[in-house]
Amino acid sequence: MSFAEAICDPITGTSIRFSDVIDSRCPKDVYCIWAGEVRIKFDIMNDEEVINSFTIGVGAPLEFEVNQQLFVFTLKAVTPDPPPGDVKKSTYKITLEVAQK
Repeated sequence: MSFAEAICDPITGTSIRFSDVIDSRCPKDVYCIWAGEVRIKFDIMNDEEVINSFTIGVGAPLEFEVNQQLFVFTLKAVTPDPPPGDVKKSTYKITLEVAQK
């Protein structure tokens, strides 16, 4: 899933959009005292209107209710690895696992 991309359930009209990235990870080949972390923000939308949002980090499953159904969201991967300097948000891609509970 790419930054700003939305994936829609055609039956319910509900979609999830990758809306922001907060990346404080230590750049490759740089010594850091703290490794940092990356967190991704998602918007839950109905007909292009944001009805809820959540933020999740890599590997930490999050239970979240959407349309009165419980789902488990797990952020599996985020690319690119942090290079030295700023990274444009448009270059980020993620792997998100979604399971209904």
